[in-house]
Amino acid sequence: MIRPRRRSFAAGTAAALLLTLVGLSPAEAAEPVAGARTSGDSLFPNVGNGGYDVTHYDIDLAYSHDTKAVEATTTIDATAPAPLSSFSLDFEGLTIESVTVDGEEAEHERVIDADAVTYKLVVTPETPVSGDFTTVVTYSGVPTTHIDPDGSSEGWVATSDGAIFVNEPVGAMTLFPNNNTMKDKATFDIALSVPTVIAGKPAAAVSNGELESKVVDGDTTTWSWQQSEQMATYLTLVSIGNFTIHEGDIQLGDRTIKEYSFVDSAITGNALAQIEQNRTLLGPMLRYLQDKLGRYPGNSTGVLIENSRLGYALETQDRPFFERGLGASTMLHELAHQWFGDSASVTDWSDLWLAEGPATYLEAQYAFDTGSTQTSPEQEFFDQWEASEPEAQEWTTPMAGFDDPALLFYGQTYDRGARSLQALRIVIGDDAFDTVLSTWVTTRAGSDGSTADWIALAEQVSGLDLTAFYQDWAFDQDKPVWPVRLTSTPIPSIDGVRRVGRTLTAVTGAWDPAATLTYRWLANGSPIPGATGPTYVPTPGVLGQRITVRVTGIGTGNTQAVRTSPAIGAILRGTQTLHPKPRISGTAKVGRVLRVRPGAWDAGTRLTYRWYVDGHRVRGGTDGSLRVPKNARGDRIRVRVTSTKAGYGTRTELSGTTARVR
Repeated sequence: MIRPRRRSFAAGTAAALLLTLVGLSPAEAAEPVAGARTSGDSLFPNVGNGGYDVTHYDIDLAYSHDTKAVEATTTIDATAPAPLSSFSLDFEGLTIESVTVDGEEAEHERVIDADAVTYKLVVTPETPVSGDFTTVVTYSGVPTTHIDPDGSSEGWVATSDGAIFVNEPVGAMTLFPNNNTMKDKATFDIALSVPTVIAGKPAAAVSNGELESKVVDGDTTTWSWQQSEQMATYLTLVSIGNFTIHEGDIQLGDRTIKEYSFVDSAITGNALAQIEQNRTLLGPMLRYLQDKLGRYPGNSTGVLIENSRLGYALETQDRPFFERGLGASTMLHELAHQWFGDSASVTDWSDLWLAEGPATYLEAQYAFDTGSTQTSPEQEFFDQWEASEPEAQEWTTPMAGFDDPALLFYGQTYDRGARSLQALRIVIGDDAFDTVLSTWVTTRAGSDGSTADWIALAEQVSGLDLTAFYQDWAFDQDKPVWPVRLTSTPIPSIDGVRRVGRTLTAVTGAWDPAATLTYRWLANGSPIPGATGPTYVPTPGVLGQRITVRVTGIGTGNTQAVRTSPAIGAILRGTQTLHPKPRISGTAKVGRVLRVRPGAWDAGTRLTYRWYVDGHRVRGGTDGSLRVPKNARGDRIRVRVTSTKAGYGTRTELSGTTARVR
């Protein structure tokens, strides 16, 4: 999303008036440019595009089982914040028949470099686009299968009774033109016209969101699905084939959502029995996750089980994809992705641990909480960490910021990601950890976030500096240190007199011997610059404020505990220490000059003077010297010295009197 910059009223009004006079909108007044052919992803730099924001995809697709081909039209509603002379979409395979922009035929070309994972459809409209615009692409052919850097298959994959379309990370471009990046989510309408019967059995067409209608027209049935929530292209789903269909209602707190589940009819026996048993866990699992993470981000749910051999399950939005079975742990993992990965996506593919780490972690937490295991996540992940070799791939590859797309779905993403979360939980405590999880998915819903964003949130919630922790766990290329919980973390107190200039001391109590303590003094809850030692001397700047001290104990593996003392009462003015009795030098004689000898007062004090003759003020007698006036003859003279200092009470001292003036 691009946010407009704030301008002053005068500048904005003048500019708007000028543009109005020449008949142009602000967007139209800018010089059109070609949209970027990248979204800036570090692992797939040639996938994704820039210069516009897609708001909605409408995919209308007809599938022929006889030819395995499709005929399709994809309508893309988008917004260009600044004028574009051209823009690009990601599209692999298939034959384009026409491209229009806002109803006008548009020039288009395809830029393909398979080795660089570049499949661009570059569109040059008759008139540059700005603001809202609509692109319609009509195309046909047999869709291709995309082969990932690790050798796995994604995108459109033909099956004996139809096809599967699953797309992590970039396979969505094999079926419809799109902006293939998690940073540009949109809503979807997906209409799938498929044979009513395939191989002598009723056929179905599965996709994301809610089933809006199913219209039978002779040999063809059109299944219309609507996804009203924001969805990244890689989470789109299409599956065509023979299925047993389950529809029902699932209660989630104060609302009821629909279940649409599809089980490949070729699956039978024990595998089918397990599927049917575990499918009943949909409601309990979603309620469990909702209690931990907040409102379920979809409007329907379900599972899709195919009799395929792609080698993975996938968190396709609303309706996760599974192969040949439905294990409870894997099911929980893919449902957890509806929050982590689907609703709150990652900014860059090298941040994928932010999706796979929480889903893997929550598998273990769910198993422990529901009693299917007696091993806590902390013990389980510690045992895994302890058993792992230092040279294991999960440690030699950074968890975040790795640069090889072939390693996207390896141990640093799943195992190290999950263990880092357990380590974080030890470091910041259970309550803060739960808050980080729920806050992340709440604040990032419908959007995305990076590793840097995650660290910032964890630091904000915990109040801890987690730089060293995440350097060890996320970025270093060696086995991190496992954190050990601190066993003794007492609440500190403050000893001393609460006056400016008097020393206050943090009384920490008996912390765990392994803990290294650091200190931060606060005034009215705000850190005091430079006040980071076990003692603090209040300065005039904190006069009247309440002081606390925050003690942080750092143990093995960056384990941290933070304890803050109760506040002491408001800081009072300090008391001046040195206040000598001043003396008067000189001869007490009319016309002679008398001088004050004030003595050594506290550093930083300001001295003022008042001279008296026979107890009466001398007019103008406020300097450090006095010329004896005539009317003082026969009287005695004395001087009062007043000392003031910022943050301290004033102090006054009187000198002795002179001899009588001659």
